[in-house]
Amino acid sequence: KGVAFTNDAIVTMAPGVYTIDRGTFDVGGAVKLTGSGVTIVLTRSTGSSYATVTIGNGANVTLSAPTSGATAGIVFFGDRLAPKTTTADLGGGAVININGALYFPSQRVILQNGINNPSGCTQLIAGTIQLKGGSRFQNNCPVGVKPIGASANKLVE
Repeated sequence: KGVAFTNDAIVTMAPGVYTIDRGTFDVGGAVKLTGSGVTIVLTRSTGSSYATVTIGNGANVTLSAPTSGATAGIVFFGDRLAPKTTTADLGGGAVININGALYFPSQRVILQNGINNPSGCTQLIAGTIQLKGGSRFQNNCPVGVKPIGASANKLVE
């Protein structure tokens, strides 16, 4: 299950929320993936494993988050209940131009094998972050970055 883009595919994602239920969101094989106003939710609907993301093999990924709505500011949203053994694997010489958050609150994010993110504003929230093999991670967010989500928290009795 999941979705895989391979073999030099050129893919443009329309604005919206995409849910991967179990399986993998797999971008590889020198794929060029673009999209604006995109959130990819990685979750599970049953007791089996949580969905994951893998980007590698020279992929070029340019994605930006929605600017309004419940997923404003978020490009990848990992399920909060996913175990810490769940991994988001970003590597293989990929270039990731992601403007928005990579939100994996309990999972491990691995940036490896020369991955580069030259984008203007990538935010990384993860249980564990591992950089290896010549990887580079930049965060060039402007002053006044919009908070993740659509509304403020409230205390209700």
